[in-house]
Amino acid sequence: MKNSSKLYLESFSGEKTEIEEIDFSNVLSSEHKKLLREHDGAITFTNGARFKIKRNKRPQVSDSDGWVSVDFLFGLGTDTNSLSFNNMNKPEELEDVTIIGGVQSGDFICIKNDNGSVYYWYHESFNEDESLFYLSKDFSEFFNNLEPDEKLDPEVEKRVKGIVKCDLGFLKNL
Repeated sequence: MKNSSKLYLESFSGEKTEIEEIDFSNVLSSEHKKLLREHDGAITFTNGARFKIKRNKRPQVSDSDGWVSVDFLFGLGTDTNSLSFNNMNKPEELEDVTIIGGVQSGDFICIKNDNGSVYYWYHESFNEDESLFYLSKDFSEFFNNLEPDEKLDPEVEKRVKGIVKCDLGFLKNL
């Protein structure tokens, strides 16, 4: 699945410059592609979502029960919340993965290019070999095990008051 037929950066004067496309067709599952087609842009979890790491190896940012935050899943397009932008600008140590989502702290949710497994990348790891943490065997398992983060910071709640919230349950049917 290529991001679109052609990708362009457009200047304020209207001048378009074609940019390199990234072909995600060999990495993304059919369920992930379907989700991207249905939502087009990035999916942002207003209150945040979370995923429980079931293995013993966990990043420092996980809580005592193994939960890590997931704040958004990147979508189609060329903006800073797109798959293309984040994968064209990713750190060198992530050359073997495709970045699919992110966390406000700067960490990423990634898919291994060779097997489709989903990982959490902890960007502050001192050792490159210990920066990726296994989450699930594939995107469907990852996505179906996302849960809404019920703990909303009171200051954030004041700012988002009146903003429509969504139930993540509909995502389980994709």
